[in-house]
Amino acid sequence: MLTRAKISDMQQKVSYQVSKKEDMEDLKNKYTTIQFEEALEHCQKYITKVATHAFRREHDPARKREMTKSYINEFVDSQKPAR
Repeated sequence: MLTRAKISDMQQKVSYQVSKKEDMEDLKNKYTTIQFEEALEHCQKYITKVATHAFRREHDPARKREMTKSYINEFVDSQKPAR
């Protein structure tokens, strides 16, 4: 499960991997960053919008969890920056 601590740790690791050509200020201008709560809210809205009737009627917690993971992966893929 993604937690704030894990996200913070991942952000710190990425900041150390920045090439010398691009400093952090260049990256800030290149990419839009948002707070975890805002990303969570966007993901929840996405799932609400694209969830099927089968998802809403699913009662098996394991199956619903798998479906939710799939929706989250779809959301993350849809948010990747174009290169």
